[in-house]
Formats: sequence, C-alpha cells, structure tokens
Amino acid sequence: MDVAEKFYRAVLGVTPFVQGLSCDEVLADVSHLVAETDDAAILDARRLLPSNGSSGADCPPQGNSACWTRTGIAKHIRDHICRSTGGCTASVGIGKNRLLARLATKSAKPSPSCEGCQALRRCRHSFAKACSEEASAACQVHKGVFKIRDCDAQEHLDALPVRELPGVGAEAEKQLARLGVTTVQELRILTLPVLREAFGAKQAQSLHSLARGVDERPWEPRPRRKSVGAQISWGVRFTLQEQVQAFCKQLTDEALRRLARHGSSGASLTVKLWRAKPGAGDAGGVGHGMCDIISRTSTISLDPAAGIHMVNMACSESWRLFASMGAPASDVRGLGVHIGGLQQENQQPRRPEVPPPASASSSSSSAAMPRRRSLLGMLRAEPEGASSNLGAPAVAKTCANIGSSKESGRRVVLHLDVNCFFLAVHEKFDPSLREAGPLVLWQYNDVICVSPEAKAAGVRKHMRPSEAQPMVQAVGGRMVHAFSRRWPGPRVWYGPYQAVSREMFATLRRLLDDKLPPGQAVLERTSVDEAFLELLHGATGGCLEQGAAVGRYLADELRKELGVQVSVGVARNRLLAKLGSVAAKPPHGNGLRLVDDGEAFVGQLLEETPVTRLPGLGGREEQLTSLGIRSAADLQRLGSGLELGAALGGLSGEAAHRLAEACHGRDGDAPVRVAEPKKSLVVTSWLTDTCLADVAVRDGDAISAAMGSSQTAVAVGKGWVFEPQLEKGVTNLTRGRWLLLSLVLDLEERVVEEFLDAGQLPTKLTVSFEGPGWRREPGPGSTDGRSRSRTGAFPTAAFKGLEPEDGRVSIDVTVTSPSGRYDANQQELTGTISTAAPSGTASGPRCYQHPVYGSDWLSVSGSSAVLSDGPELLTAPRRGPRLAALTDAVGDLIRSWASELGSPVPIAKLSLTAAGMVESRDAKRRLGPAQTTLADCFKRTKVKESTPGKHVAAVEVIDIDLD
Repeated sequence: MDVAEKFYRAVLGVTPFVQGLSCDEVLADVSHLVAETDDAAILDARRLLPSNGSSGADCPPQGNSACWTRTGIAKHIRDHICRSTGGCTASVGIGKNRLLARLATKSAKPSPSCEGCQALRRCRHSFAKACSEEASAACQVHKGVFKIRDCDAQEHLDALPVRELPGVGAEAEKQLARLGVTTVQELRILTLPVLREAFGAKQAQSLHSLARGVDERPWEPRPRRKSVGAQISWGVRFTLQEQVQAFCKQLTDEALRRLARHGSSGASLTVKLWRAKPGAGDAGGVGHGMCDIISRTSTISLDPAAGIHMVNMACSESWRLFASMGAPASDVRGLGVHIGGLQQENQQPRRPEVPPPASASSSSSSAAMPRRRSLLGMLRAEPEGASSNLGAPAVAKTCANIGSSKESGRRVVLHLDVNCFFLAVHEKFDPSLREAGPLVLWQYNDVICVSPEAKAAGVRKHMRPSEAQPMVQAVGGRMVHAFSRRWPGPRVWYGPYQAVSREMFATLRRLLDDKLPPGQAVLERTSVDEAFLELLHGATGGCLEQGAAVGRYLADELRKELGVQVSVGVARNRLLAKLGSVAAKPPHGNGLRLVDDGEAFVGQLLEETPVTRLPGLGGREEQLTSLGIRSAADLQRLGSGLELGAALGGLSGEAAHRLAEACHGRDGDAPVRVAEPKKSLVVTSWLTDTCLADVAVRDGDAISAAMGSSQTAVAVGKGWVFEPQLEKGVTNLTRGRWLLLSLVLDLEERVVEEFLDAGQLPTKLTVSFEGPGWRREPGPGSTDGRSRSRTGAFPTAAFKGLEPEDGRVSIDVTVTSPSGRYDANQQELTGTISTAAPSGTASGPRCYQHPVYGSDWLSVSGSSAVLSDGPELLTAPRRGPRLAALTDAVGDLIRSWASELGSPVPIAKLSLTAAGMVESRDAKRRLGPAQTTLADCFKRTKVKESTPGKHVAAVEVIDIDLD
C-alpha cells in the first residue's frame, strides 16, 4: 500500500483531476494542461516541470506559462511515477474519453513475446537502483505511451474483440455470440432494436454507444462509499458455537469502528458466511476450500454516536442473522459483517480559485482568453453561458403541477384507504359473504386480512389459521381462503385483487377529472388499496372543509360503483392524513376524519393513535410498552431527536429527528407525487427435491417419457412437457413437474396487466434460483444455498399485439341466495372489469370470466375461490401464442444453463423476472391530467451532465518487482 500511495501522489502531483480504479490504476483528466494546438487549455507549467530540469520537444520551455502536448504530458506522468515509486514502470494510454484511454493503455503495455520488452524487464533492478530517467525506459515498439487519435478511434475499436468493451462479461459475450457478434465492428453493425431485444433498453444503449467510441459514464473523482465491513475467509476453523459467536462479535466491532472512522451512519447490516460444501474436506486447515457463500441482511439503523447500547444491539443482530442460516460451527470457513446504506456523502475537493488579475493589461489579456474551468467545477456548476436562473420558469411550472399549494402555504392532503380490501374483493365476487358475519382471509399458513368483527373476537393479522379458526367459529364467522389456481397445480392467485385495484384507480382518476378543474389534483398510488391525494390551491383554496367534501364524494362514488368502503383522512400533510384515515375506520370511526388546524385537534389525534402507527416503529411495540409509551403523543416525553434516539437505541440521528417530528404531527412537508411505473415484474415459488434441469423438460428426454404417459400431461411451445397435479394432497414430490408452467402463466398475466396499467413491456428475462439450506420444508433456512441467475431476451414481439381494450370484458356472475334461488344482480362497472349476471340462469356453481381474457376462470365453493381454467387456454387464439413464446424463452434459458453446469444442481426457490421496461408504441401511460411524475420534472429542467475533458489519460502500474 505504501507503493500505491506513492503512485497516487505522483499522478496527483501532475493533475488534481484523478479517478481511482484500483491500487495500481487511475484515470486522469489532463485537458487543462494540453496545448491549444492540441485542442486543450493553457497551463502554468511551473508546477509540472521535471525536478531534474529535463526538457524536450514534447515538454514546454521554462517560463511564466507553457504548453504541453498530449504525448509530452503522458511521458512526464510516466517518468514522475518511476521516480516517485523507486522504479515502477507504468503504461499510459491517451484518448478523448474513458473508454479510449483504457483501451490505449492495453496497447501501451509491454508484450511478453517482444524481445526488447523482456530485455528491459531483466534490467529493471539496476535501473531502479540508478533511479534515473532510464529507469522508465521502454521498448522501441511498445513505448509505454499509446495515443488513440480521434480520426483513428473507430478503426482501433473495430479490430478489438467485443469482450474488451466495459460491461461485456462472460454471459454477455455468449449472448452476443448467439447473434453472430465476436468483434466490435460486428457489434456496431447491429441495430439498436436488435440489441434492445437481447439486452434491454439500458444495456443496449450502452453497447450501441461504446461500439462507436462514445462513453458517457459519469466522472466521479471520489465515488461515494456505499458500505464498510470486515471479513475473514482464510484460516477459519471452529468446533463450538461459542467460538463462532465471539468471532462474529469481533467482526461486528471492527465494522463499527470503521464506520465511525468514516464518519457515517448505516441503514443495514449484512452477515456473509462461507459454509463448507458437504464432503469438501478441511482444505489443509488454511484456505476455505469448496464453499457455499450465503448472506443475510436486515434493516437496522446504526449510528456510532449512540454508544455501547448500539454496539450491543449490532452484535446481537449479527449473531441472529448468522443463527438464521443454521450452519454448525464445524462448517464455518469464513465470516464477514458489512454495514450498508451509508448516509453521509463524501465532500468533493474544490480546485483553488485563480486570483483576479493585478493590472489592466493582464485583465485585458485574460478577457481575450476563454475562461478555463476544472472538471470538478464543470460537475458542480451549470454549463458555460448559462445564467443563474437557468430553467427557473420550467421549474416553477413543474412545482405548480406536482408540488403542494405553496402560494397559499396551506396544503390539503387526503389519504384514501379501502377497509379490508382483500375481503372486499371476495365480497364483490361472492355477495353471500356480506351476510356471513366475522371474516378472516388466509393463505398458506398466514392470516392476511381480518374484518373488524373478527378483530373484536381476538384474531390478528399474521396469526396461524389454526389459531384463528376456533375464535372465528365461536362468534359464527367464516374462514375464507385467498383466490387460487387449480391448474396446473395448487397456487395462490392474485389476479382478482390486482384487477379490482386497477379498476378502482381508473374510477378515481375519472371522478377527479369530472369533479375538479384540470391540473388541480395529484394522485399517488401507494399500494393496491391506498392512495394519497393532494388538492391544489385552485381546487380548494387551501380549505380543509372543501377537501373533506371531495373525500366524502369520492368515498360515496366508490361505494356505489365498486361496492368498497373507503376511509378518508384530510389534513395539512401526509402523516396526519394517513393517521386520520386509520382513525376513521370502523368500528370507532365514521369513514372520514378531518384533522383541523390547531394543536388541540392534532394533539387529540396523536393521543388516539397507537405509537406503532408512526413510521419506523412497527417492530418496537414491546420495547415501547416497557417504557410506558402507548400513544404517539406519549413519545413526546422522550424529548428531542438526540434524547429519543438514545432512549430507543439503534436509530440514526436523521431517523431519530424524523421520529421526534412525527410524534408532533410533522413530516417535513413531504410532497405527494405520482410514482413511476414498475421497473420489473417478479414471480417466484419454492421447490423441494428438484434439480434445475428437471423443471424444464422437453419432449424426447428420459423423464418426459414417464410424464408423457400421464393423461394430464401437456406440451407447450417447442415441446416442453408438464404434468399438472389436479388431486389434493402433498405437492412436494410432483411440484417440479408443473411449477414452471404455473410461473409462466403468472408472469404472462403480470406483463399484460402492466401493459394495461402503464403501457410498457419488458425486454429482458431473468431466471434465478436459490439452493437448498439446512431446512428441507419451505420456511426460514430452506433457501440458504447459493443464489444464481441467468438473463436473456424477453419475447417482447409476442406481446406487441395487446390493446388496452383487452381489459374490458364481461364477467358473468350467478349468485346463490340463502333460500336456494338465483338472484340476477345487474351491475355495470367502468374500467377494466364489468359485471353482468345472465338472466334465467340454471342451478350450478358460481362462475365468472377472466378479467383480461374473457374465459371462464372462477368457481366458488364454500369458503374457497379457485381459478378453474385448464389446458384449453394453451390453444386460445390470443393468449396461446404468448404463453408458447414465453415458455420457449424460459425453457431455452434454463436448459442451456443446466447443460453448462453439468452435474445436477438442486434448487429450493425458482424466480422469473421481466425487466428492461420500454414504453410500447401501441399504448400511452394513462396518468390523467396533472399526473406528472417526478422523473418527468427532472427531464424538463435537468442540466445536461458534464463530461470529462477531451483528453483523458489512463495510467496503470504494470509491474512492481522491487527488493
């Protein structure tokens, strides 16, 4: 590290604009040092003259100011490094941007096959002792300095293998090879749409630009540190868990000391474990050998200023994370503790300002000379010639659209929350539930929604269904299972909830457009059943009563049109509006709570609000109860932010300050803004006793012969075979035979929903899995094995025929009344779902149609609602081709991956991710009037990012071989 420090000081002695890449490699911007004839700035060369007074054609003459050539400054940097480090030679590449400079460095390096380079290497030791200019001598062919001229840049790039480009790793290289691309020239021929199909929008644009020598990566002289930590994976052997616990505590202490030295606070704690593979042996008692690397992360505020209590809490949390992995002491081969989410940014150094001229003559000469700015100054300031109020009208206009009512200083914020949303969706499709008494909704082994009557009976969310059932039955209620699929296997299905949520927000936007003047409402969707609404000054004049009238109107209309009960909170900020909607819920509230101005009204609400309702205190109920704190107002007794943070422990200074403000009803004037559309769509599920190759079986495989003999087996796409499970019972043994098809069905539906909701389609498809852990059954510890992923192209072309009208289909509802007769419930709903019960229906099970495709999908029996579609959807004219294309893409990705891995790879969790979203030309995002997103605001007012100067030198120490 001593040599590395000397290397960095040598480069910094020439130019202050340096970006470190590693201990022996840097990028340096030297545009301000190069001669005008070389399209660069003028420099006071006294700072850069060699100490031995050497000069040459490339170096400036001595004087008050002088000019360097690009080659001259590169040679000077190389010589300066050699003298400063005692003989280390360096290679210097010169180009107009980071890409060309780094590629030039590779051409400047000595060649192993060159006799001149090898002769100089053998003489290195004597040159180092001489410590003269000859110590940095280079071969006549490989001179240690290489310059890529602008006119030769494309020719140099075209001859390179595509792997030489930054961001092209092994997987990207294989994917390009499938497209017939091995060189940069072949990559340059590919069109941007072809690259976008294979890599997604972001990576495709990067490859398209780099192949043409364009590098727009930001210049970061000192990148912000994102984490600190301590880890050891060498010579680690234990026999007792107590030894591991002591070792974990030592690593946590060291990580906290480093955090304190960095002067930051952290927001997450990660424990990383090297666990020996079964049968891997002891690896000689020194190295870690063959291991699975497992990590666990928890969100926790870590502030070194909090004292010993914070240290004890961090040590306790790190040990808890380790224990959750279930690793015995004898299997531990390495351990690391890392703290992430650092909250203090590094300060970038400023270049000293040039003093003003002392005379009129110097002033006139300076005026004639163009103003020179450092790179850091370019990163900090607006572009040359821009006035200080650049973009002010656009910014003011944007703030008027999405901000609060600043002109009056009196905001009107509403929070709308559907009461028991998931149960309300079930009541929409099964009206008999409205008369069924207390209701509890559950899935898997978890209670997810509880009606007020069931809460009064003692049922709570996340209770085991076996515990909740006796309580519900004692008061005459019912247990209701979440919607689920029956084919190709049993699996919870969230389609109806998402469909009703889309309909609800479409109705809200329509009602706002009809009720309010254009551009006077901002609607922020925060979940499937919650939203913030800010009414701007033109809609209410800053009057809370008018806001309450709008909230009451919206709640009444949603109840009439959709049959959902909405609680509304009206206040001056988001926090009080949210707490107000909670207080408005039955049985204690009447559906609307107006939090009027004045400390008395705010104080009354805080007295009624449980303290755990404040953001950041959801998991501290036991601790707060022990301190005698039950309401949000009680928290005020703990004092200011510092006192509150010390009392609770584990809170950063910023988090403690926010909490101290929240317990007084203040939230820092947080704005209401429209969220951006989703960046990815993920579907996932667990597996047991399954290998990667077995989830994607093709016709002709050995295992497919047995599956093909089954009467229920189906073939999809290019012959992918699945065996659905229709019987009840344990699915673990057969889950691998149908789960992939179920995930494809879910992902295809999610993609269609996202298109209907936001008008965008994915371009990238990722398959990922997690290996099995110490626990066999699904649950904590079952997926502690190694995580891997593989990315390919999403079959976007198969989804381009979608239209927004695909979501407007009918649902036939036939309802059985308690008397056994059938009621025709005629009701028309706008949005993506409409219901209409047929007249004169015969007896039979209740049946609905799919909210997107129109096919029969739901049958209700007792307390369960099951998606009853089957293999016929694979041949549906609209949906079938999409399912086939998506199955082919996923199957090919998994099959090629499994063949590369060779031996069977057990998996415990399988996930499919669709990402790389691009806006479809066939649809527009339906945000409604005044629904400007925050990103849109920045797009209109953002000053173009500055880039480094025209000449960047990439400097790398190629050999350190000193005695």
